[in-house]
Amino acid sequence: MPPLKNPRAEAFCQHYARTGNGGRSVVAAGYEAKTWEQHGSTSSSVCANQLLKTIKIQQRVAEIMEQRARRLAVTEDRWLKELACIGFADAGGFYDDDGNLLSIADLPQEARAAVASFEEEQVGRLRTKTKKVKCHSKTEALRMIGQAQGYLVETHEHGGIGGGPIEVTAVKQEIAGKLARLRDAGNATSLPEQPERRSA
Repeated sequence: MPPLKNPRAEAFCQHYARTGNGGRSVVAAGYEAKTWEQHGSTSSSVCANQLLKTIKIQQRVAEIMEQRARRLAVTEDRWLKELACIGFADAGGFYDDDGNLLSIADLPQEARAAVASFEEEQVGRLRTKTKKVKCHSKTEALRMIGQAQGYLVETHEHGGIGGGPIEVTAVKQEIAGKLARLRDAGNATSLPEQPERRSA
């Protein structure tokens, strides 16, 4: 698919494919408030949602993302392999047989992939020695692998004080009060009384 003929639409697609932020992409593409109103909104995010409902925009964004992934050779397998290097990194791979920390150049490729930062110290005029290595979070990498593979599903529970049930008594009382006022005013004479539910 060639670039879109509308330069603002093309700029929106390029920016959105790069950032994933619709509201900012609308602004970066040069859409003004008047244009947002044509899409039925005064919000850049709502305008972005309207644009993203357009088939040509969806196709163009998908194409740009696919082209970038091909250029960078980013695949799901490669992404998971990098995460696995972090999540399954063995600290023993960072040391030689005598227990000395290996230089970054001497680390196996899988171990280097797990390194977030390192410090070296000068040893003589031409040599450096690795002094400290910090790795990326194994826990975070394993969590991401688990989510990607469907092993880990996050659930969110909501509860009241101390983990108990959420109390809605105040809301019930407020609604009952409003209904009573409506009945007294003669506006809600047809509303039936609701039996009070008791929790077990």
